[in-house]
Amino acid sequence: MQGGLPVPYVTAWSAATHRTPTVVLHTTGQGIGYADEAPYDRDMDGVLWIRQAIAPGAGRALLPTVHSLRQRQAISRMSCQVCGADTLELDPERQLFILKASAGR
Repeated sequence: MQGGLPVPYVTAWSAATHRTPTVVLHTTGQGIGYADEAPYDRDMDGVLWIRQAIAPGAGRALLPTVHSLRQRQAISRMSCQVCGADTLELDPERQLFILKASAGR
């Protein structure tokens, strides 16, 4: 909550700053990575994700900014990006995806 209003689950907070780790070239075939890479730095497909501190509710909500890890978790778990609840719980056969209209359609 911020100013009496709910803040979406995937919103970044001002205290959750991006860290700038050292990026290195892996010779094992994974391309680039972090020098001190940890398992949570890559998703299940091996894609390297940006590092961002985890501090939900700390500081002020940065409403136009998405917290990379919480968004990744919401997508992989089919959770609501607004409230963080499980969207498969009520009806696993039906999902609603809201997309931005593209130009020319």
